[in-house]
Amino acid sequence: MSIQAAPVLSFMRKVVSGELGYSMATPWIPGANGVGVVETVADDVVGIQRGQRVFIDPHIHTHTNTDTYDGILIGLTALSPHSAPLQQQWRHGTFAQKALIPAECLTMVPDDLSDPERLSILSFAAIAYGGLVKGGFRSGQTLIVSGATGNIGSCAVLVGLALGAKRVVALGREEGVLERVRALDPKRVKAVRLTGDFEADKQSVAAITGGADLVYDILGNVPSFEPTAAAIYALRRGGAAVLMGGVQAAMNLPYSYIMLNEISIQGAFMYPRSAPRELLNMVAAGTLDLSKPEIRSFPLGGVVAALNHAESVRGPSYTVLVP
Repeated sequence: MSIQAAPVLSFMRKVVSGELGYSMATPWIPGANGVGVVETVADDVVGIQRGQRVFIDPHIHTHTNTDTYDGILIGLTALSPHSAPLQQQWRHGTFAQKALIPAECLTMVPDDLSDPERLSILSFAAIAYGGLVKGGFRSGQTLIVSGATGNIGSCAVLVGLALGAKRVVALGREEGVLERVRALDPKRVKAVRLTGDFEADKQSVAAITGGADLVYDILGNVPSFEPTAAAIYALRRGGAAVLMGGVQAAMNLPYSYIMLNEISIQGAFMYPRSAPRELLNMVAAGTLDLSKPEIRSFPLGGVVAALNHAESVRGPSYTVLVP
């Protein structure tokens, strides 16, 4: 297919440099998502036609009847010690003019959606949507987004609003970025700047939330569980927390608190295969507004500048390669 737009992850420079230690089969073309136009279809593929615009999802694993997981994120990393054969077959990603992508990773884009650069940031929204679906989030509920100043966290705010949240409470440390997140919907989005003082943060989040239904945690590589715990303590009885981030610490919560308050805590990875289609339908219906995020585009020859820019921006600001 011909790639029209490929979003750049905030940590992709560190992936490419090897700083994060991701598992990659080389030689390798990075790029984990994108929007493109189908140019050629294999003989055994049905339901996909030349000329169709598609959203590209990087998550794939074999479907043999086994308990062994061998998933990969195409153009990013292996996910299991068993992933090498699949990664050898599908190693190259979307930072290219052309890409070869498995049919199961493609979602047709409706004809009336014609902005590939904006549609490409659905890659962040899909991860957030997967977490909210996992947590059973429903219209009229209150959502806490822990890590709201990151690319995925900001999209979680947008997705929560699109799903009919009564209130979205955005948590983060950077006041200026939080203000930009709050501006996505000043009426329904409330922001809490975390200070690093656990007791003070716990009280601040609880005071502004009034009992949340769901915590969506998408904090990055941080060494403490305390910001996540501060959010979980603000849940109503029977509330839930979904963990999708990169916190490098053990959970430290009282057993009795979880039990007596019937709190559900669960992990989630990526999203259902149906998520891109459902999000595209929300964009087409006007409930998911992609016009508010800032997007800066770079040509393929400016990939180094794009990697540096993606690493430097925060909140609802996104970097896209346009080959």
